[in-house]
This record gives sequence, C-alpha cells and structure tokens, in this order.
Amino acid sequence: MRIRPGILPRLYNTHSPKRPLIICSSRKTTSDSTQVVQLLRLRGCLKDFELAIVNNQSAESMAARLREATVFLHFAGQEGFGLPAAEAMACGCVVIGYHGFGGREFMRPEFCFPIEFGDVISFAKTAEAVLNQLRKKPLAYDDLTRRASEFMHATYAPENERADVVRVWGEILELVKRRGKSR
Repeated sequence: MRIRPGILPRLYNTHSPKRPLIICSSRKTTSDSTQVVQLLRLRGCLKDFELAIVNNQSAESMAARLREATVFLHFAGQEGFGLPAAEAMACGCVVIGYHGFGGREFMRPEFCFPIEFGDVISFAKTAEAVLNQLRKKPLAYDDLTRRASEFMHATYAPENERADVVRVWGEILELVKRRGKSR
C-alpha cells in the first residue's frame, strides 16, 4: 500500500523568473554539505551565484525561494521519499544530490543529477560541471527542468494523493472485513 504525496501547484510551480541562486538543504548531512560547498568555493564555482542554505522554513517561504532558484543541492540521508528535491524539481530547479534511497523513483538522470549517498567527490564534480555550464549558457538545462517539473506535477498531483488515500483505505477496510468474516 502506497500513497504518493501531492505537490501543491499553487506553491511549487515555474511561474517566477529564475535568478542565479543556489539553494542548499542540508539539515541531516551537514558534514557532506559543508565539504561540497567548500570544494565549490575553493574551485571558484560559486562565482556569479548566490548561495542560500535553507533549513526549517515554512512551506510558503521555501516554495518562494525554490521558484526563483536555478539550482537545488539536495543532501538527504535515508529518506522515505525526499520531498524537498521533489518540490525543487516541480519548481524547475536543476536538482543535484542524494536520492536518499526513497527518491530513486523520481530522481532519475533524465530529470536531474542523482548522486549516490556519501559520494562527496562526485557531488562536487557534478555541481561544478553544472554551474560552469550554467555560467556559459544560462538556459542549458531548460529542457531537463521542464520535463522534470511536468513529471512531478503529473505524478505527484494532489488528486493522485487523494485517489491513493481512498484506494488504500478501501484496501484496509476490505482486509478488516475479510478478517472479521474468518473469525
């Protein structure tokens, strides 16, 4: 039994203009995020980009930041889903980061840049390559982010969440009903 989370299109969308902003979410793996950010700084990769490290913000505040950000660095540990990366993809961000295991279902190479958990070097190298490409050609990943956003909104629409809840509760009630008849 599985219920897909619904991503609210009124909050998480691509209606705002992007700017050279990198959002970094690191509340669970701060040592990895610190290493990657320091490597990027030392190599001069953050030049021309604003870096915002955000944790524990309201959904509205986070959504506003994601709508204007170009890149989202996701440092999830073991997650059941990885909602921040999903929301960033829905907002049209280039997402680079750990899939957190649960995020494997949507953090695919055709939509973002998934990194195996703990591979700080690959994370930093991938981020460096993406940032260098964006510096040369700001629209380089528009097709990738458009496809990712469309996928997220189609797959994780609020109506899909509602349908999943109804289906799962129907299955639960059927199990309870069968169990009651067998006693």
